[in-house]
Formats: sequence, C-alpha cells, structure tokens
Amino acid sequence: MSRISLALALALALALALALAGALPCAADPVGPVVVLGAPGAAARADLQAVLLRAVRTEMEKLEVGTLLPTPPLDLDALQLAVGCVGESPGCFEALAAQIRADTLVIVRVADLDAGFELQLERIKGKTGVSAGIERRRAASDRGGAGVLDAVPAAVRALFGFAPLPPPVVALAEGPTWRPFAVGGGGAALLVVAAVMGGLSSSAEADYQTKTSPGAIQSRADVDSALEDLDRAQGRAAAAHVFLALGSALVAGGAVWLGIELMAEPAREETAP
Repeated sequence: MSRISLALALALALALALALAGALPCAADPVGPVVVLGAPGAAARADLQAVLLRAVRTEMEKLEVGTLLPTPPLDLDALQLAVGCVGESPGCFEALAAQIRADTLVIVRVADLDAGFELQLERIKGKTGVSAGIERRRAASDRGGAGVLDAVPAAVRALFGFAPLPPPVVALAEGPTWRPFAVGGGGAALLVVAAVMGGLSSSAEADYQTKTSPGAIQSRADVDSALEDLDRAQGRAAAAHVFLALGSALVAGGAVWLGIELMAEPAREETAP
C-alpha cells in the first residue's frame, strides 16, 4: 500500500470515528457515581419538588449520565446536619459527597414565585465541592407545576453538556388545493352560458310566434323566415340543456372534491419557532 493510500485510509478511519463519537449521547465529562438531592427553595412546594426529583433522575437515566445512586430520604439541609457541616460551602459539599460516596451531586431546587415557578439544577463536583454549573428554568403558573416539569429535559441536558433538544414539531393542516375550485368555477361558467343560450332560445321562440301569428304569413319567404327562427330556438334550447347538464355536474363534482380534501386533509410538519 502506498503512503498516499495509507494516509487516505487513516483519514477516513479518523473521520468515521469522529462521526460515531458525535452520534453517541455522552456527557461533556465523566461524572462517576452521582446522587440527586432536593434542597429547600423559597416557598417551595414539597410535592412538586418530589416529582421534579424523579423527573431529573429519569432524564439522567435516559442520557446514561454516570452511575445513579439511590436518592437519600433526607433533603440537603438534613444531610449537611448529619455530616456536621452548615452552609453550602465547597468543604461541606466535599464532606457530604465523601459520606455518601458520590463523585457528583445534583442539587434540585424549585421556588414557587408570584408569577410561576423556577427550577434550578446545580452540579457539584464531589472531590472538590465546587459547582460545575447551574441551570435555571422558569415556567408560568397557568399550568400549575406542569410547565416547570416540561423544562426538566432541557435543563438536565444543558447541565451535563449534551446537545440541546430539537425544537418541537407542530402539525399544520394544509389548505385545499386549487383543483376543486377550478372544476367548480368551470361548471359555474357553463351554467352562465346555459342561461345565455336559454335567453337566446326564448327570444328566437318569440320571433317565431310573432311571424306565425294569424295574418303574418303572406309569402313563401315569410314561411322560411319563421322556420329559421324555430330551428334557431330549438338549437339554442338544446345547447342550453347540454350546458346546463355539464355545468351542474362540474359544480357538484367540485363541491364533492372539496369536501373530500377537507375531510382527508394531510398535515405537514413544521418546526415551531
């Protein structure tokens, strides 16, 4: 194998390895054994915080972030008292992490604000007790705690360096096509032509009646003229009936076509802003 071929092969292998590495869901750095803890927040709701703890753990399990250890039955304040430290200092976090044998602590706080709720996730390095990142999300109070619960996946991904979630997809119904309107419009035009032909037929019929009235026929030319009016009236009447039938069929067909499109209307997907 020539040097050029070998270099190309190595380049392709490196590119493939990088592509596979980018496709795999992995955190920005290893977190080791990790414990999710709840911390009292400003006017926090205990029931909502318990649900958020489970939601954070579930999202971390999906992302395979470290090795999840069981969540202690005590909150952060109680655990700090148990290990003999007060205050959220690096030394206290380091002692707490050593006591529960965790390399990473995830502190979950939820505050019940006047205008809604605020979720805060903080990542603590167990070996140093130093914060490795904080993510905050706010949600309006119109949906209760559901809004802040929906913010958990994005907050967890950002906290551990994962790519953000793609924007939601909204199904938008497409409007009906132009075809049924074209068919119905063509039928309406034929109905107009039928009405015009009917009017011309009535006019020719009136001329025939006038020319065949008593005393009106005086010669062979008068007879021929009257017969021409009769032929004209009958021909236009026949044309009016044909245009009427075709126009009615097209209008009805366009209406049915439009109804089918509206009932079986496909949806297109569009990324929400």
